[in-house]
Amino acid sequence: MKTYSGNHSFLKELNIITTLRLIQEKILISRAALADTLGLNRSTITAIINELLQQQLVKEVGIGASKGGRPPTLLQFNSDAAYTISIDWSFENVKLFITNLGGDLFFSRTLDADKTNNNPVEQIHQVIQILTDAYQQLPSKHMGLLGIGIIVPGIVEQGVVNSYSLNWSSVPLVSYFSDKFECPIVVNNDANAGLIAESYFGSAKGEQNVCYIRVGSSLSAAIIVNGQIVQGDDGFAGRVGHNTIDLNGRKCVCGNKGCWEAYTSEHALIQRYVELTGTKSRSEPITLETVTTAAQRSDPHAIRAVHELSEYLGLGTANLVNLLNPKLIVIGNALGNIENLMVPSFEGVFRQRALPFLRRNVRVQFSTITERSITLGATALVLDALFSTPHIKPRA
Repeated sequence: MKTYSGNHSFLKELNIITTLRLIQEKILISRAALADTLGLNRSTITAIINELLQQQLVKEVGIGASKGGRPPTLLQFNSDAAYTISIDWSFENVKLFITNLGGDLFFSRTLDADKTNNNPVEQIHQVIQILTDAYQQLPSKHMGLLGIGIIVPGIVEQGVVNSYSLNWSSVPLVSYFSDKFECPIVVNNDANAGLIAESYFGSAKGEQNVCYIRVGSSLSAAIIVNGQIVQGDDGFAGRVGHNTIDLNGRKCVCGNKGCWEAYTSEHALIQRYVELTGTKSRSEPITLETVTTAAQRSDPHAIRAVHELSEYLGLGTANLVNLLNPKLIVIGNALGNIENLMVPSFEGVFRQRALPFLRRNVRVQFSTITERSITLGATALVLDALFSTPHIKPRA
């Protein structure tokens, strides 16, 4: 985040960021429309656009309809101005992507996560080397590598990651990458990244009160209230997976019993399927794909495990609606292509448990960008950092 000691520099940067973000949101817009929408004079907008054209973050793409005078030239955000690197670190694997600013894919690779070593440094260096080699093979872009977005299931504080799911304790992830890459490194938890992706590319675009629930190797939420992401006093808001739903329930990875995550996550689904089938003694491991494939083939044990998970998802979602009164609930489902099997059980419990006057106006939907949520989420983290409001440094 840039910090300025004077009002002039701050206002100039703020105007540039606000203009660029509006161009990105509107897809096509004229200079006159930008000036009218932002309340800036035409000369200011002209100077800003000239700078953005020089940086190739904006391009002129055609002529708009005339309103009586000269037809306006239309502007568009240039997704091909730079690359971004996207990394999704989960318990099962590490997914690596290089995209442009629109999420278009240029490189991808998936590595199995190293579950045998509590010290992830060796795999971090492996990931850095793979991405370095891949990036050097790509054609150059005007702004090069704009940033790296890394998604993790855990708590991130000043670039340091703590994660029950990954079994990481105080891993300084940003410092490892910043030693090798001369660009911003943005690390965030999977729920916040999913919500930012929905705000840029999905169903939460323009919404002011949203709750995003991420169902993956862990369970967490990200919340927008009156247009702002709720961070909490220490920046750790959204750890809903560790809300207790059964005082004497299943053991959770955090050490407590009865956490929502212990019933609604990849681990929970696999564990329940193992319990129902009695397959603990199998030589080959039971994976998420094992369970979701079995469910799609109507295996009764897999169907029951999915049914129970979906009921608990409906229960916890109803609790969030009763607490937050959002306009939109988006469920980012990383459990595979089994949404159609989840919806009936989810909706049945949700309608029973959410108060009628709170659920009547809320819209609940599964994410429409699930297949691209990793690349779009990490790309959106970089864009969000690019579009973040600068701060003025107080005078001494």
